[in-house]
Amino acid sequence: AISRSEDFLTASKPAERQQPEWLEVAYRLADAYQAKIKKGELSDGDAKRLQSNARNLVREVSQHPNEFRQQAQLALASLTPKAAAGAAPKSFDEAFAAGKTAIDLWNSANLAAKLAKENNPEAVDELQEQAQGNRDEARRMLEAATTLADSQTPIEQLNTVRYYLCIL
Repeated sequence: AISRSEDFLTASKPAERQQPEWLEVAYRLADAYQAKIKKGELSDGDAKRLQSNARNLVREVSQHPNEFRQQAQLALASLTPKAAAGAAPKSFDEAFAAGKTAIDLWNSANLAAKLAKENNPEAVDELQEQAQGNRDEARRMLEAATTLADSQTPIEQLNTVRYYLCIL
């Protein structure tokens, strides 16, 4: 089932992958990856590869309106490892991408914390701490992006960075 789903997703066009049916396939495939990892029958390299693939799939699902969006945001918050503190980006594009990712993770962790208040109250503090860490990382990366910007940096992207910093 995993290889067939991978084949379907690989053969699909980018526009198709935004349709609800394809987003469901991506979400279910990420779920299957997680189940396979939990079995513990994989080498470390294979487990890391599947974990990364699952994270990419739920990130994609969480970015488009669909019935699995909320679940994907929760999964993204739990699948994303904590960023290495102090890792400095080398370019504007790298810092900008890392900042946007951290904002997505901040939003996902905030949503997970809100839902946990009703379903899993003991996890709320950890999720709020995770959200704060993602917010701090987003701010750090976006501030780095402003210092790495040069005359070749598209003004639209620089203004987006400034906007995100205002929100944070």
